[in-house]
Amino acid sequence: MEFPIEVVFEPPSRSELRAWLRLRRVWVVCVLVLLAVGIAAGLAELGRADALASAPGVPLRIASHPSNARVWVDNRERGRTPLELSLAPGHHSAAIRAPGAHDGNYEVDVGMPGASLDANLFRAQPVVARIRPALPGATLDDVRLLDDGELALTAMLAPGQLETWRLDPSTGAIEPILTEITATRVAVAKDGTYAAYVGGDIGPRALTADQQATSGAVLWLQSTASSGTYAGWRPPPGEVVLDASWSPRAEALLVVTGRRASTADPAPLTRLWWVDHTADAARELRSLPSVVVPGSESWSPDGQHVAFVVHAGALNALCLMSADGSFRYLADLEGSSGPPLPYAPVGWASDSQHLLFSAPEQFRAPPAPSTWFQTTPVHVVFEASVSESLPTPVGAAQFAVPGWAPDGRIVGLGRAGSGDDAKLAVEVLSSGNRLDRILDVPLNATRNFAAEWDSAHSRAVVANRTSLGSIEYWSVLLGADDTSEGAP
Repeated sequence: MEFPIEVVFEPPSRSELRAWLRLRRVWVVCVLVLLAVGIAAGLAELGRADALASAPGVPLRIASHPSNARVWVDNRERGRTPLELSLAPGHHSAAIRAPGAHDGNYEVDVGMPGASLDANLFRAQPVVARIRPALPGATLDDVRLLDDGELALTAMLAPGQLETWRLDPSTGAIEPILTEITATRVAVAKDGTYAAYVGGDIGPRALTADQQATSGAVLWLQSTASSGTYAGWRPPPGEVVLDASWSPRAEALLVVTGRRASTADPAPLTRLWWVDHTADAARELRSLPSVVVPGSESWSPDGQHVAFVVHAGALNALCLMSADGSFRYLADLEGSSGPPLPYAPVGWASDSQHLLFSAPEQFRAPPAPSTWFQTTPVHVVFEASVSESLPTPVGAAQFAVPGWAPDGRIVGLGRAGSGDDAKLAVEVLSSGNRLDRILDVPLNATRNFAAEWDSAHSRAVVANRTSLGSIEYWSVLLGADDTSEGAP
């Protein structure tokens, strides 16, 4: 049987063999070159490792709250906080763990002469509590964080009659500071030692029809350790005191005054004053054609600068006032037909020279009151310096208030979602404009909620405006409890 194809085998010619041998030599040379490069790279890496191993270590100091937390550096357990390690210079990863707290994961660059990491761990289960007035039937007028972790509550018993109390949110213990005073506003110093209230000429007595006309005539100053006022400051004729705020060390007050409703004097709507804590000296800082939102003042730690919110028409704006009289218009905030909630979206650095704030993206169409025809504006976290003119955008984040954590990260309170049932969330704005949610808080946060946020101690007062227009206040404890026991 014959096949329709025929296969012929012929040996290679001498020229074909010579070409194949030449090609083989090329491949051998390529392989040898690759081997040489690999050996050189390996020797270089080995030399670098030897150099790092022989290089003198630099210190990395690690502290945490809670203390006695377990520490891993570069996936190796190294001990418990507080801790000082000697590491090779360069980039390192650290993990800090404690019982009852979320794990803290950090990236640290260690260079000469060393570095430090102060980790403030968050509770695994945040403590959230509704803040109510001390007396049933009263209405909360203001809630403020104090330095010792307690809260100062001001409640309205009747129009023109206020009381102020101290509340320990961890135990519920409460004690009076000022009771049954005739006043329109109360301000308590951060250390809780002094209070100021806006009242009439005769001080803390029952309100009568005649005294209504003089309400706001005097800013009364009082030590919380005594029952009587020790000083008073009176605004210029034709003006009333609208608001006051103590500096962090209670050395001075920022006082806001405005025209009486009955006067036709074409004076500015608002004037800002720097008043000594003894009320013996006062100087005018600035006049503004807008209204300072009462309670929106946020002081730098050194007491030399104050950020606050002003309202005019549909405009809300963030401003910065300094003790030397310098004034800055920092940014436009989201607009509203009425004044916003009384907390500024500001967080100060410990050096008192820089602050973070959250605002709609600037240099576009000005923000207007929200309607269902509009989309939510893009919010950006900005960093501002007290000595530079323009704030610098840091990254996009829908924070109600940002701040610096002790470890240097930018953290903020935001909303986990966009619906009416969105929960409060703690988020970190990382390099590269990455937003990481690190904690969900079991508290509904309305779209325009506001907060006083102590990022250094992970505690906050959150204000939600209800559908009826009233304000609900909530205490939120986020920082983990200190413990003497290590993590399992």
